[in-house]
Amino acid sequence: MDMPGVPRQVADGDTTSLFYVARAIMKLQLLYGEVKHMKAKGDASSDIVDMLRRMRESMGRAPMGDGTSQIDTLILLDRSCDMVTPLLTPLTYEGLIDENMHISNGSVVIDGGVIVEERAGKKMKVRTHSTF
Repeated sequence: MDMPGVPRQVADGDTTSLFYVARAIMKLQLLYGEVKHMKAKGDASSDIVDMLRRMRESMGRAPMGDGTSQIDTLILLDRSCDMVTPLLTPLTYEGLIDENMHISNGSVVIDGGVIVEERAGKKMKVRTHSTF
């Protein structure tokens, strides 16, 4: 979910963004069935789980989705409990190429001028690994 400013809003006590997260998860449950187990780590995540339970209670016991659950467990983590994950980057050259140029089927499409000056402006497909 891309919602800039959420950490600041939550820190300032504004739970509006948490409601949007809970509502999105409810829509997910309407499509794929009720999530049987919900785990939360952190205050904001616990608030979201509480909102989900209240939303479910207000709906009554009508089945969600087609009546079967395709999602067994939902785990919500507050960013305050896991501050490192957003800072992680791939540690291999291929990982960095994929992050910046999006590898597809073992190849990346680049401007040919990067490899051969005469091919500048022409797209070129380059394999990212050797085949056996």
